[in-house]
Amino acid sequence: RIKQAQDIEMQTNRQYIHIKIFILGIFSISILCGVLFAGEDNAILKSMIGTVEYLSEGATEWQAATEGLSLSQGDKIKTGADGMASISFTNGSEVTLKSNSEFEIESLDISENSADYKLKLNTGKLRAIVEKMAANSSFTIKTPTAVAAVRGTVYYLNVREAGEGEIPAEVKDRLVTELFVETGGVLYTNLGSGKYFIVNASLTSRSYEDGSITVPIEVPEDKRPEWTEGWELLVPEAYESPEGTDLSNLFGGEEGGGDDPRLGDKINEVIAAAVAQDEELNAIREEMYDKLLGRRSQGINAGAQDAELERNFLRASIYEILMDDRERRLDGYMERISDAQTGKVLTDIYGNRVRMEQYILRPATNVVEVLNVNLRANDDLTTMAWTTTFNQSLDNLSPGQLKTLPWNNYLTTVPLAGVGNVIISPEQTVYPAAMSVKFSHANDAFSETRNFDARNSFFGTQTVSDQELWVKDFNSNKAMGYQQFVSDQPALGKYSITSGMANAIEGGADNNPLGFSYNFTAETGEQGSINAAFYVMSSAEASVRQDYPDVAINNIWDALRVNI
Repeated sequence: RIKQAQDIEMQTNRQYIHIKIFILGIFSISILCGVLFAGEDNAILKSMIGTVEYLSEGATEWQAATEGLSLSQGDKIKTGADGMASISFTNGSEVTLKSNSEFEIESLDISENSADYKLKLNTGKLRAIVEKMAANSSFTIKTPTAVAAVRGTVYYLNVREAGEGEIPAEVKDRLVTELFVETGGVLYTNLGSGKYFIVNASLTSRSYEDGSITVPIEVPEDKRPEWTEGWELLVPEAYESPEGTDLSNLFGGEEGGGDDPRLGDKINEVIAAAVAQDEELNAIREEMYDKLLGRRSQGINAGAQDAELERNFLRASIYEILMDDRERRLDGYMERISDAQTGKVLTDIYGNRVRMEQYILRPATNVVEVLNVNLRANDDLTTMAWTTTFNQSLDNLSPGQLKTLPWNNYLTTVPLAGVGNVIISPEQTVYPAAMSVKFSHANDAFSETRNFDARNSFFGTQTVSDQELWVKDFNSNKAMGYQQFVSDQPALGKYSITSGMANAIEGGADNNPLGFSYNFTAETGEQGSINAAFYVMSSAEASVRQDYPDVAINNIWDALRVNI
Protein backbone atom coordinates (compact mmCIF):
# COMPACT_ATOMS: atom_id res chain seq x y z
CA ARG A 1 0.00 0.00 0.00
CA ILE A 2 2.91 2.32 0.82
CA LYS A 3 4.49 1.57 -2.57
CA GLN A 4 1.14 2.22 -4.30
CA ALA A 5 0.80 5.57 -2.52
CA GLN A 6 4.33 6.58 -3.56
CA ASP A 7 3.59 5.73 -7.22
CA ILE A 8 0.40 7.81 -7.14
CA GLU A 9 2.33 10.76 -5.62
CA MET A 10 5.09 10.55 -8.25
CA GLN A 11 2.51 10.38 -11.04
CA THR A 12 0.70 13.42 -9.62
CA ASN A 13 3.97 15.38 -9.39
CA ARG A 14 4.84 14.51 -13.00
CA GLN A 15 1.40 15.75 -14.14
CA TYR A 16 1.84 18.98 -12.11
CA ILE A 17 5.27 19.57 -13.67
CA HIS A 18 3.84 19.01 -17.15
CA ILE A 19 1.05 21.50 -16.43
CA LYS A 20 3.63 24.07 -15.20
CA ILE A 21 5.73 23.55 -18.29
CA PHE A 22 2.64 23.93 -20.50
CA ILE A 23 1.59 27.17 -18.77
CA LEU A 24 5.16 28.49 -18.89
CA GLY A 25 5.26 27.63 -22.58
CA ILE A 26 2.09 29.57 -23.26
CA PHE A 27 3.48 32.53 -21.30
CA SER A 28 6.77 32.37 -23.19
CA ILE A 29 4.98 32.20 -26.52
CA SER A 30 2.94 35.30 -25.60
CA ILE A 31 6.12 37.16 -24.64
CA LEU A 32 7.82 35.99 -27.82
CA CYS A 33 4.82 37.08 -29.89
CA GLY A 34 4.95 40.47 -28.17
CA VAL A 35 8.63 40.75 -29.09
CA LEU A 36 8.03 39.56 -32.63
CA PHE A 37 5.11 41.94 -33.13
CA ALA A 38 6.87 44.85 -31.40
CA GLY A 39 8.56 47.37 -33.61
CA GLU A 40 9.09 51.00 -34.45
CA ASP A 41 6.01 52.95 -35.42
CA ASN A 42 5.89 55.85 -37.85
CA ALA A 43 4.28 59.26 -37.51
CA ILE A 44 2.94 61.27 -40.45
CA LEU A 45 3.25 64.98 -41.17
CA LYS A 46 -0.48 65.27 -41.76
CA SER A 47 -0.75 68.93 -42.80
CA MET A 48 1.30 72.12 -42.81
CA ILE A 49 1.24 75.76 -43.79
CA GLY A 50 4.06 78.24 -44.27
CA THR A 51 7.69 77.32 -43.66
CA VAL A 52 8.16 73.82 -42.21
CA GLU A 53 11.50 71.93 -42.22
CA TYR A 54 12.63 68.51 -41.08
CA LEU A 55 15.95 67.00 -40.03
CA SER A 56 16.24 63.24 -40.36
CA GLU A 57 18.27 61.25 -37.83
CA GLY A 58 21.98 61.51 -38.54
CA ALA A 59 21.59 64.38 -41.01
CA THR A 60 23.22 67.77 -40.50
CA GLU A 61 21.14 70.04 -42.75
CA TRP A 62 17.47 70.90 -42.47
CA GLN A 63 15.31 70.24 -45.55
CA ALA A 64 11.92 71.55 -46.68
CA ALA A 65 9.14 69.30 -45.40
CA THR A 66 6.18 68.07 -47.43
CA GLU A 67 2.76 66.83 -46.39
CA GLY A 68 2.58 63.06 -46.01
CA LEU A 69 6.20 62.85 -44.85
CA SER A 70 6.85 59.74 -42.73
CA LEU A 71 8.63 60.49 -39.45
CA SER A 72 10.44 57.98 -37.27
CA GLN A 73 12.85 57.83 -34.34
CA GLY A 74 15.34 60.71 -34.24
CA ASP A 75 13.54 62.90 -36.81
CA LYS A 76 12.89 66.57 -36.06
CA ILE A 77 10.33 69.08 -37.34
CA LYS A 78 10.85 72.85 -37.20
CA THR A 79 8.29 75.56 -38.08
CA GLY A 80 9.24 79.03 -39.29
CA ALA A 81 7.76 82.37 -38.32
CA ASP A 82 4.85 81.78 -40.71
CA GLY A 83 4.63 78.02 -40.28
CA MET A 84 2.39 75.50 -38.55
CA ALA A 85 2.42 71.71 -38.70
CA SER A 86 0.19 68.84 -37.62
CA ILE A 87 1.63 65.37 -36.92
CA SER A 88 -0.58 62.29 -36.56
CA PHE A 89 0.16 58.93 -34.93
CA THR A 90 -1.09 55.41 -35.51
CA ASN A 91 -3.31 55.36 -32.41
CA GLY A 92 -5.19 58.48 -33.60
CA SER A 93 -3.34 60.97 -31.42
CA GLU A 94 -2.21 64.25 -32.95
CA VAL A 95 0.33 66.96 -32.18
CA THR A 96 0.11 70.46 -33.65
CA LEU A 97 3.00 72.93 -33.65
CA LYS A 98 2.67 76.69 -33.88
CA SER A 99 5.25 79.00 -35.43
CA ASN A 100 8.90 79.03 -34.30
CA SER A 101 8.66 75.58 -32.71
CA GLU A 102 11.04 72.60 -32.81
CA PHE A 103 9.74 69.07 -32.23
CA GLU A 104 11.59 65.76 -32.03
CA ILE A 105 10.60 62.10 -32.03
CA GLU A 106 12.71 60.19 -29.51
CA SER A 107 11.03 56.83 -30.02
CA LEU A 108 7.79 55.28 -31.26
CA ASP A 109 7.59 51.71 -29.99
CA ILE A 110 4.42 49.76 -30.70
CA SER A 111 3.35 46.17 -30.10
CA GLU A 112 0.14 44.23 -30.36
CA ASN A 113 -1.06 45.28 -26.91
CA SER A 114 0.83 48.45 -26.09
CA ALA A 115 2.37 51.60 -27.45
CA ASP A 116 5.15 53.79 -26.09
CA TYR A 117 5.50 57.27 -27.57
CA LYS A 118 8.40 59.43 -26.41
CA LEU A 119 8.43 62.91 -27.93
CA LYS A 120 10.26 66.20 -27.32
CA LEU A 121 9.37 69.87 -27.65
CA ASN A 122 12.65 71.75 -27.66
CA THR A 123 11.10 75.18 -28.09
CA GLY A 124 7.84 76.84 -29.08
CA LYS A 125 4.16 75.97 -28.65
CA LEU A 126 2.45 72.60 -28.97
CA ARG A 127 -1.06 71.19 -28.68
CA ALA A 128 -1.44 67.47 -27.99
CA ILE A 129 -4.69 65.59 -28.57
CA VAL A 130 -4.03 62.17 -27.07
CA GLU A 131 -6.47 59.33 -27.69
CA LYS A 132 -7.30 56.95 -24.86
CA MET A 133 -4.53 54.37 -24.49
CA ALA A 134 -4.19 50.92 -22.94
CA ALA A 135 -3.08 50.63 -19.32
CA ASN A 136 0.44 49.51 -20.31
CA SER A 137 0.89 52.28 -22.91
CA SER A 138 2.33 55.77 -22.56
CA PHE A 139 2.43 59.08 -24.42
CA THR A 140 5.05 61.47 -23.00
CA ILE A 141 6.35 64.78 -24.26
CA LYS A 142 9.62 66.01 -22.80
CA THR A 143 10.75 69.65 -22.81
CA PRO A 144 14.03 71.15 -21.56
CA THR A 145 12.45 71.52 -18.10
CA ALA A 146 9.55 69.08 -17.79
CA VAL A 147 7.83 65.84 -18.79
CA ALA A 148 4.09 65.60 -19.51
CA ALA A 149 2.65 62.07 -19.45
CA VAL A 150 -0.95 61.19 -20.31
CA ARG A 151 -3.22 58.42 -21.56
CA GLY A 152 -6.02 60.39 -23.13
CA THR A 153 -6.46 64.15 -22.91
CA VAL A 154 -6.00 67.51 -24.65
CA TYR A 155 -3.27 69.79 -23.39
CA TYR A 156 -0.92 72.59 -24.47
CA LEU A 157 2.78 73.24 -23.87
CA ASN A 158 4.78 76.43 -24.33
CA VAL A 159 8.60 76.42 -24.00
CA ARG A 160 9.93 79.94 -23.71
CA GLU A 161 12.50 82.10 -21.95
CA ALA A 162 11.35 83.44 -18.60
CA GLY A 163 10.38 87.08 -18.63
CA GLU A 164 11.79 89.91 -16.58
CA GLY A 165 10.79 89.63 -12.94
CA GLU A 166 9.61 86.03 -13.32
CA ILE A 167 12.86 84.60 -11.91
CA PRO A 168 15.98 86.29 -10.43
CA ALA A 169 18.00 88.17 -13.04
CA GLU A 170 21.24 86.40 -12.11
CA VAL A 171 19.83 82.95 -12.97
CA LYS A 172 21.41 81.82 -16.24
CA ASP A 173 19.08 78.92 -17.03
CA ARG A 174 15.95 80.85 -17.90
CA LEU A 175 13.87 78.35 -19.88
CA VAL A 176 10.36 77.69 -18.56
CA THR A 177 7.68 75.26 -19.76
CA GLU A 178 4.05 76.26 -19.36
CA LEU A 179 1.27 73.65 -19.35
CA PHE A 180 -2.47 74.12 -19.77
CA VAL A 181 -4.85 71.14 -19.68
CA GLU A 182 -8.10 71.47 -21.60
CA THR A 183 -9.57 68.04 -20.87
CA GLY A 184 -8.41 65.06 -18.83
CA GLY A 185 -5.32 65.13 -16.65
CA VAL A 186 -1.52 65.27 -17.04
CA LEU A 187 1.24 63.93 -14.81
CA TYR A 188 3.57 66.95 -14.94
CA THR A 189 7.13 66.35 -13.67
CA ASN A 190 10.08 68.73 -13.38
CA LEU A 191 13.15 67.17 -15.04
CA GLY A 192 15.65 68.67 -12.61
CA SER A 193 14.08 67.96 -9.25
CA GLY A 194 11.59 65.18 -10.00
CA LYS A 195 8.84 67.17 -8.29
CA TYR A 196 5.46 66.63 -9.90
CA PHE A 197 1.79 67.52 -9.87
CA ILE A 198 -1.34 66.00 -11.39
CA VAL A 199 -2.68 68.87 -13.52
CA ASN A 200 -6.36 68.47 -14.30
CA ALA A 201 -8.70 70.22 -16.77
CA SER A 202 -8.72 74.05 -16.79
CA LEU A 203 -5.53 74.20 -14.71
CA THR A 204 -2.05 75.50 -15.57
CA SER A 205 1.43 74.97 -14.12
CA ARG A 206 5.00 76.10 -14.89
CA SER A 207 8.23 74.12 -14.70
CA TYR A 208 11.58 75.94 -14.43
CA GLU A 209 15.16 74.87 -15.12
CA ASP A 210 16.15 75.43 -11.48
CA GLY A 211 13.94 72.48 -10.47
CA SER A 212 10.93 74.42 -9.24
CA ILE A 213 7.39 73.71 -10.41
CA THR A 214 4.33 75.78 -9.57
CA VAL A 215 1.18 74.52 -7.91
CA PRO A 216 -1.57 74.11 -10.56
CA ILE A 217 -4.03 76.99 -10.62
CA GLU A 218 -7.21 77.53 -12.60
CA VAL A 219 -7.07 79.63 -15.77
CA PRO A 220 -9.94 82.16 -15.87
CA GLU A 221 -12.49 81.34 -18.54
CA ASP A 222 -11.86 84.56 -20.48
CA LYS A 223 -8.11 83.74 -20.63
CA ARG A 224 -8.46 80.17 -21.92
CA PRO A 225 -8.89 81.20 -25.59
CA GLU A 226 -5.28 82.48 -25.42
CA TRP A 227 -4.35 78.80 -25.11
CA THR A 228 -7.02 77.05 -27.14
CA GLU A 229 -7.57 79.27 -30.19
CA GLY A 230 -5.55 79.60 -33.37
CA TRP A 231 -4.60 75.93 -33.82
CA GLU A 232 -6.52 75.12 -37.00
CA LEU A 233 -4.47 74.78 -40.18
CA LEU A 234 -6.44 76.35 -43.04
CA VAL A 235 -5.03 74.86 -46.22
CA PRO A 236 -6.87 75.58 -49.50
CA GLU A 237 -7.77 72.41 -51.36
CA ALA A 238 -6.93 72.14 -55.04
CA TYR A 239 -9.94 72.64 -57.30
CA GLU A 240 -10.67 70.43 -60.27
CA SER A 241 -13.37 71.09 -62.84
CA PRO A 242 -16.01 68.45 -63.59
CA GLU A 243 -15.12 65.95 -66.28
CA GLY A 244 -16.02 66.99 -69.78
CA THR A 245 -15.94 70.72 -69.08
CA ASP A 246 -14.83 72.67 -72.13
CA LEU A 247 -12.30 75.26 -70.99
CA SER A 248 -10.70 76.03 -74.33
CA ASN A 249 -11.80 79.67 -74.21
CA LEU A 250 -11.58 80.07 -70.49
CA PHE A 251 -8.93 82.78 -70.59
CA GLY A 252 -10.16 84.49 -73.76
CA GLY A 253 -8.83 84.39 -77.31
CA GLU A 254 -8.08 81.33 -79.34
CA GLU A 255 -5.33 80.12 -77.04
CA GLY A 256 -7.77 79.73 -74.17
CA GLY A 257 -6.50 77.36 -71.54
CA GLY A 258 -3.78 75.93 -73.76
CA ASP A 259 -3.44 72.17 -73.94
CA ASP A 260 -4.45 71.74 -70.31
CA PRO A 261 -8.18 70.84 -70.17
CA ARG A 262 -8.51 71.27 -66.41
CA LEU A 263 -9.47 74.50 -64.74
CA GLY A 264 -8.04 73.19 -61.49
CA ASP A 265 -4.43 73.35 -62.64
CA LYS A 266 -4.89 76.90 -63.89
CA ILE A 267 -6.29 78.02 -60.57
CA ASN A 268 -3.54 76.19 -58.71
CA GLU A 269 -0.93 77.95 -60.84
CA VAL A 270 -2.44 81.31 -59.91
CA ILE A 271 -2.48 80.32 -56.23
CA ALA A 272 1.15 79.18 -56.42
CA ALA A 273 2.16 82.46 -58.08
CA ALA A 274 0.31 84.43 -55.41
CA VAL A 275 2.00 82.44 -52.63
CA ALA A 276 5.40 82.97 -54.23
CA GLN A 277 4.76 86.69 -54.49
CA ASP A 278 3.65 86.80 -50.86
CA GLU A 279 6.82 84.98 -49.78
CA GLU A 280 8.92 87.41 -51.80
CA LEU A 281 7.17 90.36 -50.14
CA ASN A 282 7.74 88.76 -46.74
CA ALA A 283 11.44 88.42 -47.53
CA ILE A 284 11.58 92.10 -48.48
CA ARG A 285 9.79 93.06 -45.28
CA GLU A 286 12.14 90.98 -43.18
CA GLU A 287 15.14 92.60 -44.82
CA MET A 288 13.64 96.01 -44.18
CA TYR A 289 12.99 95.16 -40.53
CA ASP A 290 16.53 93.85 -40.11
CA LYS A 291 17.90 97.13 -41.44
CA LEU A 292 15.57 99.06 -39.19
CA LEU A 293 16.67 97.07 -36.17
CA GLY A 294 20.32 97.48 -37.13
CA ARG A 295 20.00 101.25 -37.34
CA ARG A 296 18.06 101.31 -34.08
CA SER A 297 20.74 99.36 -32.24
CA GLN A 298 23.52 101.63 -33.58
CA GLY A 299 22.00 104.48 -31.61
CA ILE A 300 22.35 102.65 -28.33
CA ASN A 301 25.28 103.95 -26.31
CA ALA A 302 25.33 100.99 -23.94
CA GLY A 303 27.31 97.81 -24.43
CA ALA A 304 26.92 95.21 -27.18
CA GLN A 305 24.85 92.96 -24.95
CA ASP A 306 22.27 95.69 -24.34
CA ALA A 307 22.17 96.42 -28.06
CA GLU A 308 21.45 92.77 -28.81
CA LEU A 309 18.70 92.70 -26.22
CA GLU A 310 17.19 95.81 -27.74
CA ARG A 311 17.28 94.28 -31.22
CA ASN A 312 15.62 91.11 -29.99
CA PHE A 313 12.96 93.10 -28.20
CA LEU A 314 12.17 95.16 -31.30
CA ARG A 315 12.22 92.07 -33.50
CA ALA A 316 9.75 90.31 -31.22
CA SER A 317 7.52 93.39 -31.10
CA ILE A 318 7.42 93.70 -34.88
CA TYR A 319 6.71 90.00 -35.27
CA GLU A 320 3.83 90.19 -32.80
CA ILE A 321 2.36 93.13 -34.68
CA LEU A 322 2.54 91.21 -37.97
CA MET A 323 1.00 88.08 -36.50
CA ASP A 324 -1.77 90.06 -34.79
CA ASP A 325 -2.57 91.76 -38.10
CA ARG A 326 -2.75 88.44 -39.94
CA GLU A 327 -4.93 86.89 -37.24
CA ARG A 328 -7.26 89.89 -37.28
CA ARG A 329 -7.66 89.61 -41.05
CA LEU A 330 -8.24 85.86 -40.84
CA ASP A 331 -10.75 86.34 -38.02
CA GLY A 332 -12.52 88.91 -40.18
CA TYR A 333 -12.80 86.53 -43.12
CA MET A 334 -14.05 83.68 -40.93
CA GLU A 335 -16.51 86.00 -39.21
CA ARG A 336 -17.97 87.05 -42.56
CA ILE A 337 -18.45 83.42 -43.57
CA SER A 338 -20.03 82.39 -40.27
CA ASP A 339 -22.30 85.44 -40.15
CA ALA A 340 -23.56 84.78 -43.67
CA GLN A 341 -24.28 81.17 -42.77
CA THR A 342 -26.25 82.12 -39.65
CA GLY A 343 -28.30 84.80 -41.43
CA LYS A 344 -26.66 87.78 -39.76
CA VAL A 345 -25.45 89.18 -43.09
CA LEU A 346 -28.02 90.53 -45.53
CA THR A 347 -27.80 92.43 -48.81
CA ASP A 348 -29.41 95.83 -49.34
CA ILE A 349 -31.00 97.11 -52.56
CA TYR A 350 -27.65 98.39 -53.81
CA GLY A 351 -25.96 95.01 -53.37
CA ASN A 352 -24.01 96.06 -50.28
CA ARG A 353 -23.41 93.41 -47.62
CA VAL A 354 -24.80 94.48 -44.25
CA ARG A 355 -24.19 92.57 -41.03
CA MET A 356 -27.08 92.99 -38.62
CA GLU A 357 -27.09 92.34 -34.89
CA GLN A 358 -29.91 92.99 -32.43
CA TYR A 359 -29.87 93.17 -28.64
CA ILE A 360 -32.73 93.56 -26.15
CA LEU A 361 -31.63 95.47 -23.05
CA ARG A 362 -33.25 96.30 -19.71
CA PRO A 363 -31.44 99.39 -18.39
CA ALA A 364 -34.14 99.90 -15.73
CA THR A 365 -37.05 97.90 -14.32
CA ASN A 366 -39.58 99.91 -16.38
CA VAL A 367 -37.46 100.36 -19.54
CA VAL A 368 -37.00 98.12 -22.59
CA GLU A 369 -34.41 99.01 -25.23
CA VAL A 370 -33.97 97.31 -28.59
CA LEU A 371 -30.51 98.02 -30.00
CA ASN A 372 -29.84 97.33 -33.68
CA VAL A 373 -26.28 97.44 -35.01
CA ASN A 374 -25.63 97.37 -38.77
CA LEU A 375 -22.07 96.92 -40.06
CA ARG A 376 -21.81 97.74 -43.74
CA ALA A 377 -19.21 96.51 -46.22
CA ASN A 378 -17.52 99.92 -46.42
CA ASP A 379 -17.00 99.97 -42.64
CA ASP A 380 -19.80 102.44 -41.98
CA LEU A 381 -21.62 101.78 -38.72
CA THR A 382 -25.30 102.49 -38.16
CA THR A 383 -26.99 101.97 -34.82
CA MET A 384 -30.63 102.35 -33.89
CA ALA A 385 -31.74 102.41 -30.26
CA TRP A 386 -35.50 102.13 -29.72
CA THR A 387 -36.35 102.76 -26.07
CA THR A 388 -39.75 102.36 -24.40
CA THR A 389 -40.37 103.60 -20.86
CA PHE A 390 -43.44 102.12 -19.16
CA ASN A 391 -45.63 103.61 -16.43
CA GLN A 392 -44.47 101.02 -13.88
CA SER A 393 -41.98 98.23 -13.29
CA LEU A 394 -42.14 95.22 -15.61
CA ASP A 395 -40.81 92.83 -12.99
CA ASN A 396 -44.32 91.65 -12.15
CA LEU A 397 -45.00 90.44 -15.70
CA SER A 398 -45.20 86.69 -16.12
CA PRO A 399 -42.39 84.99 -18.12
CA GLY A 400 -42.81 85.69 -21.83
CA GLN A 401 -45.45 88.38 -21.33
CA LEU A 402 -43.09 91.19 -22.33
CA LYS A 403 -42.91 89.72 -25.82
CA THR A 404 -46.71 89.54 -26.13
CA LEU A 405 -47.43 93.15 -25.15
CA PRO A 406 -49.43 94.98 -27.88
CA TRP A 407 -46.39 96.66 -29.44
CA ASN A 408 -48.18 97.32 -32.74
CA ASN A 409 -50.83 99.34 -30.90
CA TYR A 410 -48.17 101.37 -29.12
CA LEU A 411 -46.68 102.30 -32.50
CA THR A 412 -49.88 102.96 -34.46
CA THR A 413 -50.57 106.72 -34.49
CA VAL A 414 -54.22 107.68 -34.97
CA PRO A 415 -55.32 111.34 -35.46
CA LEU A 416 -58.31 112.17 -33.23
CA ALA A 417 -60.28 115.36 -33.91
CA GLY A 418 -60.05 117.92 -31.17
CA VAL A 419 -57.47 115.83 -29.29
CA GLY A 420 -54.49 115.30 -31.60
CA ASN A 421 -52.50 112.12 -32.22
CA VAL A 422 -53.25 109.18 -29.98
CA ILE A 423 -52.31 105.52 -29.67
CA ILE A 424 -54.68 102.71 -28.80
CA SER A 425 -53.68 101.25 -25.46
CA PRO A 426 -55.55 97.99 -24.59
CA GLU A 427 -56.85 97.36 -21.07
CA GLN A 428 -53.69 96.61 -19.09
CA THR A 429 -52.11 97.95 -15.95
CA VAL A 430 -48.84 98.36 -17.86
CA TYR A 431 -48.71 100.87 -20.71
CA PRO A 432 -46.02 103.10 -22.28
CA ALA A 433 -45.19 106.48 -20.77
CA ALA A 434 -42.60 107.52 -23.39
CA MET A 435 -40.81 106.25 -26.50
CA SER A 436 -37.66 107.37 -28.25
CA VAL A 437 -35.63 106.22 -31.21
CA LYS A 438 -32.09 107.34 -31.96
CA PHE A 439 -30.02 106.75 -35.10
CA SER A 440 -26.25 107.15 -35.28
CA HIS A 441 -24.24 106.87 -38.48
CA ALA A 442 -20.58 107.91 -38.74
CA ASN A 443 -20.61 111.49 -37.38
CA ASP A 444 -24.34 112.01 -37.86
CA ALA A 445 -27.04 111.36 -35.29
CA PHE A 446 -30.66 112.27 -34.66
CA SER A 447 -33.40 111.12 -32.29
CA GLU A 448 -37.16 111.49 -32.05
CA THR A 449 -38.97 111.29 -28.74
CA ARG A 450 -42.67 111.20 -27.86
CA ASN A 451 -44.36 111.27 -24.45
CA PHE A 452 -47.83 109.90 -23.68
CA ASP A 453 -50.55 110.99 -21.30
CA ALA A 454 -52.04 108.50 -18.88
CA ARG A 455 -54.36 105.94 -20.38
CA ASN A 456 -57.99 107.02 -20.90
CA SER A 457 -59.92 103.99 -19.67
CA PHE A 458 -63.15 105.11 -21.39
CA PHE A 459 -61.73 105.53 -24.89
CA GLY A 460 -58.81 103.13 -24.41
CA THR A 461 -56.39 105.72 -25.81
CA GLN A 462 -53.27 107.61 -24.84
CA THR A 463 -52.65 111.07 -26.24
CA VAL A 464 -49.22 111.94 -27.58
CA SER A 465 -48.63 114.85 -25.22
CA ASP A 466 -45.47 116.15 -26.91
CA GLN A 467 -43.04 115.08 -29.59
CA GLU A 468 -39.47 116.30 -30.18
CA LEU A 469 -36.71 115.88 -32.75
CA TRP A 470 -33.02 116.32 -32.02
CA VAL A 471 -30.48 116.59 -34.85
CA LYS A 472 -26.77 116.68 -34.09
CA ASP A 473 -25.09 120.07 -34.61
CA PHE A 474 -28.42 121.75 -35.47
CA ASN A 475 -30.45 124.29 -33.50
CA SER A 476 -27.61 124.63 -30.97
CA ASN A 477 -28.20 121.01 -29.93
CA LYS A 478 -31.67 121.86 -28.65
CA ALA A 479 -34.67 119.64 -29.32
CA MET A 480 -37.31 120.92 -31.76
CA GLY A 481 -41.00 120.46 -30.96
CA TYR A 482 -43.45 118.81 -33.37
CA GLN A 483 -45.72 121.17 -35.38
CA GLN A 484 -48.63 119.53 -37.18
CA PHE A 485 -50.47 120.65 -40.30
CA VAL A 486 -47.64 122.74 -41.77
CA SER A 487 -47.97 123.62 -45.46
CA ASP A 488 -44.49 125.15 -45.65
CA GLN A 489 -41.41 125.09 -43.42
CA PRO A 490 -42.29 124.86 -39.71
CA ALA A 491 -41.89 127.75 -37.29
CA LEU A 492 -38.65 128.57 -35.51
CA GLY A 493 -37.48 125.72 -33.27
CA LYS A 494 -40.12 123.36 -34.67
CA TYR A 495 -40.19 120.36 -37.03
CA SER A 496 -42.82 118.68 -39.19
CA ILE A 497 -43.20 115.46 -41.19
CA THR A 498 -44.01 115.28 -44.88
CA SER A 499 -45.37 111.88 -45.91
CA GLY A 500 -45.62 110.09 -49.22
CA MET A 501 -42.03 110.22 -50.51
CA ALA A 502 -41.34 107.24 -52.82
CA ASN A 503 -38.73 105.10 -51.17
CA ALA A 504 -37.48 102.76 -53.90
CA ILE A 505 -34.67 102.86 -56.44
CA GLU A 506 -35.29 105.64 -58.92
CA GLY A 507 -37.04 104.24 -61.97
CA GLY A 508 -37.98 101.02 -60.19
CA ALA A 509 -41.46 99.56 -60.14
CA ASP A 510 -41.57 98.85 -56.42
CA ASN A 511 -42.34 102.02 -54.50
CA ASN A 512 -43.03 100.03 -51.36
CA PRO A 513 -42.77 100.93 -48.62
CA LEU A 514 -43.28 104.69 -48.91
CA GLY A 515 -41.05 107.07 -47.03
CA PHE A 516 -41.26 110.49 -45.42
CA SER A 517 -39.21 113.61 -44.74
CA TYR A 518 -38.34 115.51 -41.59
CA ASN A 519 -38.47 119.27 -42.14
CA PHE A 520 -37.12 121.57 -39.44
CA THR A 521 -36.18 125.17 -38.76
CA ALA A 522 -33.60 126.28 -36.23
CA GLU A 523 -34.26 129.08 -33.80
CA THR A 524 -31.86 131.15 -35.89
CA GLY A 525 -33.99 130.61 -39.03
CA GLU A 526 -31.71 128.03 -40.65
CA GLN A 527 -33.72 125.34 -42.41
CA GLY A 528 -32.97 121.66 -42.95
CA SER A 529 -34.54 118.33 -43.87
CA ILE A 530 -33.89 114.59 -43.59
CA ASN A 531 -35.27 112.08 -46.06
CA ALA A 532 -36.13 108.89 -44.19
CA ALA A 533 -35.47 105.82 -46.36
CA PHE A 534 -36.39 102.33 -45.17
CA TYR A 535 -35.69 99.31 -47.36
CA VAL A 536 -36.75 95.70 -47.11
CA MET A 537 -33.70 93.45 -47.26
CA SER A 538 -32.74 90.05 -48.66
CA SER A 539 -35.01 87.04 -48.17
CA ALA A 540 -37.53 89.02 -46.11
CA GLU A 541 -38.34 91.28 -49.06
CA ALA A 542 -40.83 89.03 -50.85
CA SER A 543 -42.81 88.09 -47.74
CA VAL A 544 -43.00 91.67 -46.45
CA ARG A 545 -44.19 93.01 -49.78
CA GLN A 546 -46.77 90.24 -49.94
CA ASP A 547 -48.02 90.81 -46.39
CA TYR A 548 -48.04 94.62 -46.71
CA PRO A 549 -48.88 95.33 -50.38
CA ASP A 550 -50.23 98.83 -49.71
CA VAL A 551 -48.19 99.82 -46.69
CA ALA A 552 -47.22 103.45 -46.37
CA ILE A 553 -44.60 104.53 -43.83
CA ASN A 554 -45.58 108.02 -42.81
CA ASN A 555 -43.32 108.33 -39.78
CA ILE A 556 -40.63 106.46 -37.96
CA TRP A 557 -43.15 104.72 -35.72
CA ASP A 558 -44.81 103.19 -38.79
CA ALA A 559 -41.43 101.86 -39.85
CA LEU A 560 -40.89 100.23 -36.47
CA ARG A 561 -44.39 98.76 -36.54
CA VAL A 562 -43.87 97.08 -39.92
CA ASN A 563 -40.62 95.53 -38.70
CA ILE A 564 -42.07 93.93 -35.57
